[in-house]
Amino acid sequence: MKVIASGLRTLESTSGEFPRAVTPATTRRPSHSWRMQLAPLIDYNETDYDYRQAWDSPRNQLLGKRRSRRYCWDDAPQAGQELTTNVLGIVGPGAAFDSERSEALTLRDDLADLICAIEVRNSGIHWMQPRDLDYRELTSNVPQLGTFDDSFHVIFLDGKVWRLRADTPRDRLVLLMTIDGARANDRDELLEPFHTRP
Repeated sequence: MKVIASGLRTLESTSGEFPRAVTPATTRRPSHSWRMQLAPLIDYNETDYDYRQAWDSPRNQLLGKRRSRRYCWDDAPQAGQELTTNVLGIVGPGAAFDSERSEALTLRDDLADLICAIEVRNSGIHWMQPRDLDYRELTSNVPQLGTFDDSFHVIFLDGKVWRLRADTPRDRLVLLMTIDGARANDRDELLEPFHTRP
């Protein structure tokens, strides 16, 4: 997760904005996940992936049949989940990866507490697929958070990665998953009681 957090900060500083969940499709280029925008910085040689083709095209599935060491780290996934991502961006209205946002998202002091990604198990989402977690669905018990039974990780917009106990109330997480929520709340106040150090 720290490598992903660092890659997100690098991408934001070089492009001038935090990536969107999905790059918009054009007549010359299909849409791609933020994980594929980030992958050349952290995971693989860019020549392995053709951005002119869809993520699930036969050409790109040559890469897609391989397990990504940066996005798929669960040592004991359920059968059929070996190629699913263990990290999902947070989407939904006002979220860090909100594809509908009208202005560029950059790191500012008032947004440091914004949760932009979370660790999950058995997501059912291929690591290259342009799909993520809508924070409005997090209040249920799905998905299972973390690849360990006792904890999971979150990435904040400022690049910090926190390991949180499995019993962290999901409603507290949701409060920090929107821009407005991150401005109105403090991560130390909400999450420090559940913050564990490795």
